[in-house]
Amino acid sequence: MKEKAGQSSTLLPRAGSRSLRALYAGISGPLLTVGMTQALMFSMYDTSRRCIYRFQNQQSDDDNDYLNKDPLVNVFWSATMSCTAMSVVTGPMQVIKTKQQIMVWSFKRAVRDTSSIRKLFVGYRLHAFCSGLGRGVYMTTYEYLKRYLSKQSHNDGKPITLTQRALCAATSGTLCWALIFPVDVIRSRIYAQSISSSHRQNNNKHNQPQGIWNLVKTMYRQGGNSLAPFYRGFWVTVARAGPVAAAVLPIYDLTLESLQLRQQ
Repeated sequence: MKEKAGQSSTLLPRAGSRSLRALYAGISGPLLTVGMTQALMFSMYDTSRRCIYRFQNQQSDDDNDYLNKDPLVNVFWSATMSCTAMSVVTGPMQVIKTKQQIMVWSFKRAVRDTSSIRKLFVGYRLHAFCSGLGRGVYMTTYEYLKRYLSKQSHNDGKPITLTQRALCAATSGTLCWALIFPVDVIRSRIYAQSISSSHRQNNNKHNQPQGIWNLVKTMYRQGGNSLAPFYRGFWVTVARAGPVAAAVLPIYDLTLESLQLRQQ
């Protein structure tokens, strides 16, 4: 078992070569693109919700009815479709970022290692599924909890508060990552094994690229026939997901509501 564990970590730089810089490896790409990608995803999500609601309720006089009255299934499919569509962009970005984090490479060096379309879209189907399903759960849970608390607040004669919105968002972000985390671990392993063979420290069969199912079986065996390898880093990710969602979704909500009030 120790031998296998060592073989699975041969792509990582030696501990002595690690530095503070390594903790921020891969940050440049997300910093430059996260605003644009999130804006596009939210735009497609909102447009999809609005269009589906208008198609289902052609007699509605208020264009903003969909925000509170559309079925949750509309929310789920709008979120899923928008994120799946954006996965064409976010997939290659994830591949490059993972290479930067593992090898502590510059963005340029990681792009150079991704020398073909096939390498650029390695693990794409898994990424599209993971992103689409996760976003669908994320936004649907948020809308459900927000509507529930809004109804309770309305009965008390009060509007829903920012704190309540943040709580709904934190819960939805945590639930989303708890659901998709094992798939995300497999996705990251697929990205890692796509690093060019010329940069592998040990050229043996354990370092050769594997398909999804074979990779799952290998991870299961390496974990002593347990699911432990699929949940490494789980608590760190979940602890991060809550505060991030609590900041992002209420700001999106309030900005959208403000813009719609100006149009009236």
